[in-house]
Amino acid sequence: MQNVSSISTQGGTDSRSGAARRGLRLSLSQKLGLLIAVILCIGIGTMLLVQLKLRREAALEEFRSSNIQVISLVAQQISGALRWNKPETITPTLESVAAFDGSALANAVVFNAERKPVVSFGSKRFAHHEELPQALTAEREQALKAGEVQDFSDGEDHYIILAPVLAGKDKEYVGTLAVALSLEVLNATVAESMRHGLLLSGGLLAALLIALVAGTQILVSRPLRRLTAAISDLMAGRLDIAVPSLARRDEVGDIARSLDVFKGQIAQNQDLQRERGEAQAQQQAERERAEAERQRQEQELDRSVAKILEAAIGGDLGNRIDTAQLEGAAQRIGGGINRLLDITDRSLQQISRMLAAMADGDLSQRIKGDFAGIFAQIQANANGTAEKLTSIAGRLIQASRTVRDASAEISTGSQDLASRTESQAASIEETAASMHEITATVKQNADNAQAA
Repeated sequence: MQNVSSISTQGGTDSRSGAARRGLRLSLSQKLGLLIAVILCIGIGTMLLVQLKLRREAALEEFRSSNIQVISLVAQQISGALRWNKPETITPTLESVAAFDGSALANAVVFNAERKPVVSFGSKRFAHHEELPQALTAEREQALKAGEVQDFSDGEDHYIILAPVLAGKDKEYVGTLAVALSLEVLNATVAESMRHGLLLSGGLLAALLIALVAGTQILVSRPLRRLTAAISDLMAGRLDIAVPSLARRDEVGDIARSLDVFKGQIAQNQDLQRERGEAQAQQQAERERAEAERQRQEQELDRSVAKILEAAIGGDLGNRIDTAQLEGAAQRIGGGINRLLDITDRSLQQISRMLAAMADGDLSQRIKGDFAGIFAQIQANANGTAEKLTSIAGRLIQASRTVRDASAEISTGSQDLASRTESQAASIEETAASMHEITATVKQNADNAQAA
C-alpha cells in the first residue's frame, strides 16, 4: 500500500507538472473554432485586400479618365495663348482649374513646341511635384506630337498627365501641358473605404466567430461532452445509461452509434462473465462434492477393510465389503477384495473338509473347482497328497492280509510239528507266540491303515 501511495503521489506530481507544461487546455470546439477563425481571418483579410486593391484601381482609373478629360479641355483652352505666346492668359486658366471644387491639381508646367517651360503653376492646397519639368522626355514628346495623352503614376503621392496642346483647324502641335495631380484626396477616400471595409469585415468576422463558437458548442462540444460522460459511466460499469446523439447523421452520430455497440458488447461480456462465473462456481461445487464423496468412500473402504482384516485374523472369512455404497476406484477395490475373500474362503473350506474326512479315514475327498496361482498349487498339492495316502493305505492293507495268511500257515505247521516232536515243543511254542504277536501287530496296523 505504501508503494502504491508513493506511486500515486509521484503520478499526481507528474500530472500536475505535465499540466503546467502544457499550459492552457483547449477543448475540441475551441480548437476547431480557433482553426476556423484563423482560416476566416486569412480568407477575409485576403479578400479585403484584393477588394481594396480593386477599389483603388477602379478609383484611380476613374480619377485618371476624368482628369484626362479636364486636362485635355484645359490644353484646348490655352492653345491659342500658347500659340501666340501669351503666357499671362494661361495662369488664370490654371488657377480656375485649381480652385474648382474637387480638383486635385498640385502643380502644372506649360511647355512650348521647343520643349521649354513658359508657365509654371503651383497650387496652395497640395504638395508640389518637384520633378514635373523632367517628365517631358523626347520619347513622350513624340507620342504627344501624334496627339496621344501620356499619363503615369509617380509614386503614391502624385499622378502625372501630359496633354498635347494643339491649335488651329489642322491641330498643329504648339506645346505640352504637364500636370501633377495630388493623390491625397484619392488616398484618403480609399483609406476611408478601407476603414469602413475593415469595420464591416471585423463585424462580420466577429459575428461569424460568435456563430461558429455557438455552433461548435451546440453541434460539437456539447454532444462530445455528453458522449464523454456516457463513456465515463460505461467505464464505471453503469450500463443503464442512454447513449446520446444516436439519431445524428454525422461523425458525432457515428461515434454515438459505435459507443452504443460498445455498450452492448460490454453488457454481453458481463453476461458471459457472469455465466462463466456461475459455471465455474457450479463446477467448483461439483468438484467439492465429488471430493467429499471420494473421501467418504475412502473412509468407508478403510473401515470395511479394517473390519474384514480383523475378522480374517480371527479366522472369519465370511465378512464382505458393501460395494453398493461405493463408486469408481473404491468400488473396484472393494469388489476385488471381495473376490479374493471368496476364492480364499472357498479354497480353505474345501481344504478343511478334505482334512476332516482324512482324519476320519476317508481318503476319497478332493478339492474341486477352478483356481489360479497359489490356490491352484494348493489344490494340486492337496489332491496329490490324498491320492498318495490312498495308494499307501491300499498297499498296507494288502501287506497285512499277506502277513495274516502267512501267520495262519505257520500256526498250522507249528501244530503239526508239536504233534510230531515233543523235543521241539518249547521252541515251537515260543515261535508260535512270537508269530502270534507279529500277527496281532500286523493286523492292528492293517486295521489302522484301513481306518486311515
